[in-house]
Amino acid sequence: MKAHRLVPLLTLGVVGLVGLTGCAQAPDYATATAAALQRQVAGVTTDAAGQHYQQALDKLDDLQVAAARAEAAGKLPAKRQASIDAAISRVRHDLQAALAAAQQAALDAKLNSLSEQQQSLLSQQQQLQQQQQQQAQQQQAQQQPQSSAGTGPHDSKTPKPPPPAKGHGPGENSGNGTRGKGE
Repeated sequence: MKAHRLVPLLTLGVVGLVGLTGCAQAPDYATATAAALQRQVAGVTTDAAGQHYQQALDKLDDLQVAAARAEAAGKLPAKRQASIDAAISRVRHDLQAALAAAQQAALDAKLNSLSEQQQSLLSQQQQLQQQQQQQAQQQQAQQQPQSSAGTGPHDSKTPKPPPPAKGHGPGENSGNGTRGKGE
């Protein structure tokens, strides 16, 4: 329930209590009691208008206790106490509904915020995965030219042995100065 709807309801409660001062002609009904109750109603109204529903409910409880004590002390007629109690019950119902709606709105806002964060994280995760794929593809592309460079028909992966030194090849003189066996 919106605060603009609660304020008129609470104002009705104030009007009901304002009537207390007009009826204060009876010796058992003190103007001071009516004024104290009116101040409490004003506190409830202020909190409700400011959308501080839990504080308004707490003050409403205090108001109900004060009215019951005033009746018990003989400062408030039972009939007036009953009408105050009825007004408090109506206002309490409205405040509880407003508090529940405000709490639900806060939960909805939090849920929306978490959902947005989740979407952002999923987007970031996708971007990171794409970057990883691109990096892997780049690494593969860099490794392919290097590994294919040695695959030609005359190329081998094992290095060729160095050519033999002069005079050490087949049919060459071993270099000992003799030309053969018997010469």
